[in-house]
Amino acid sequence: IGSFLKEKLTLDQLTLNLFEGVGSLRNVALDIWSLNSMLRDASAPFEVLDGEIDTISITIPWSNLLTTSTILEIKGVNLTVQPKFEYENSNLLDSLWGTWSMTSSMQLAKEVLRADQENSSQSSS
Repeated sequence: IGSFLKEKLTLDQLTLNLFEGVGSLRNVALDIWSLNSMLRDASAPFEVLDGEIDTISITIPWSNLLTTSTILEIKGVNLTVQPKFEYENSNLLDSLWGTWSMTSSMQLAKEVLRADQENSSQSSS
């Protein structure tokens, strides 16, 4: 999680009770550069503009470590995202656009020819 944090944590953000095995962090700002790097590697169609986590809590069962799970709970992930306007694989988009525009042009040409043929047959009658 540390690589996704924007700043070092402060004592004001931390609540910890080692004896009970519980701890929590509040108001954790996220490092958007790290998040966007991960999203870029995954070819995500959006990017993060801002991000924060309200609370990260951990419960460690000291008395039953071998039989009981440690619980990490993240609440209130707030992200501001926007679509990416530049895609790394622009050749694919160009190809899709070209195919779509060719299909549309072919359909348009067929409709014009059909309308011309209908007009010709109506004026012959």
